[in-house]
Amino acid sequence: MQDITIYLDLEPHLEDFLIHEFGVDNQGRIKLSRRTDFGRMIYANIESCDYRPTRIGMNNPVRLTIPNTEDNHYILEYRYLHFTNFATRKINDYLVAEFRQRMRLIFERGYRLKFSQKEIIEAILQDYNIRKCAITYEAIKKSDYRFQKKLRKNIANTLHNVNN
Repeated sequence: MQDITIYLDLEPHLEDFLIHEFGVDNQGRIKLSRRTDFGRMIYANIESCDYRPTRIGMNNPVRLTIPNTEDNHYILEYRYLHFTNFATRKINDYLVAEFRQRMRLIFERGYRLKFSQKEIIEAILQDYNIRKCAITYEAIKKSDYRFQKKLRKNIANTLHNVNN
């Protein structure tokens, strides 16, 4: 019984995020597991078909491995597995939301401990092994900026309501 490889189109920082969550096997494939919410959500979006699906139009095809178990060995042997374009969009949206939520919590904790924004971003890039480039650095920084802007707006609304 051999594990199956399935491809998913992900942004590079989301690929790094999944690697952090699941790890990789000796062939560099992300080891998909149902033990986490991420894994269950991704599994739920896998489709099967009678023909070999194409990977046309993938910007960053990420290889995931699905373990061959007693529960799924028949479908893995006799069917082809893939993600539809719609499923790929749903998975990407879910992972972006989870990534932003995780980053927000890390920033809150970091600011509470009096770390600077730069120190927090560097720690995130290192911990999640995210390939450091201007795009990922700025994306994380922008995520924090949006959250801080929302906090300032809530503070302003609270102050405005105190006067009324």
